[in-house]
Amino acid sequence: MEHWVARLKLFRSSNISSSHDFIPTSIWTDATPSQPQVNWVRNLWQAIKPFSTGGEYVNNLGDDGDDRIGAAYGANLARLVTLKDKYDPENFFRLNANIRPSG
Repeated sequence: MEHWVARLKLFRSSNISSSHDFIPTSIWTDATPSQPQVNWVRNLWQAIKPFSTGGEYVNNLGDDGDDRIGAAYGANLARLVTLKDKYDPENFFRLNANIRPSG
């Protein structure tokens, strides 16, 4: 049981004290004009971001880039990179909010 408690602490969100979670979403049926929809969501997030904690909830991320991955894991990121280097240096498990190995 101690193993699971340690694991939960390791993956705990860096902004666990936040009382709200904001996920701007846009859904459309025609795939052709997707860039205006994507831009709308990104612009909305940029307008709301100054009022946020600056953190991210990792389960909300898709292909959002390393800076948002870092915001999600906060101070735990360095420790997670060390684990990734040890157990997955080839980055086999990369289809999630990816923590890249340092090598």
